[in-house]
Amino acid sequence: MNNRLLALAVVLMIVLSWPLAAAQGRLTDTFFKRIQLEPTPTGEMINARGRAAISINRHGIQSLRLQMVADVPDGTTYAVLVRRQDKWFLIGTLQIRASFGQFAVYSADEPLPLGVDPVTDIEAIGVADGDRTFILFGEF
Repeated sequence: MNNRLLALAVVLMIVLSWPLAAAQGRLTDTFFKRIQLEPTPTGEMINARGRAAISINRHGIQSLRLQMVADVPDGTTYAVLVRRQDKWFLIGTLQIRASFGQFAVYSADEPLPLGVDPVTDIEAIGVADGDRTFILFGEF
């Protein structure tokens, strides 16, 4: 029961904070796109939900951000993949803690992973388990 309350609190935190972050991003970004990630049947079994956003700010810094929640044990790791020109690229991993996981890359920090640059060419994003079975998926 405590895990469910914690997960609910995390979901509420995401839901309530994302519009503010999105509004702030729209004021300074020259390109901004946010999507809901839909759970696949495998994702539904673990109550997976998520959001992703891509942006380019007025200084040309590109970013890709993803947040998700799922009823899985702490330490569960998922792959983050993007589709571009009908080809899938593994761009990193995220780890779940207290039912919450997040992933972000910024061009200001280091070169973007293969398949991400430019973010405007990303067609879709997905989160997959160790067998490369998608649990969340969304198209930009």
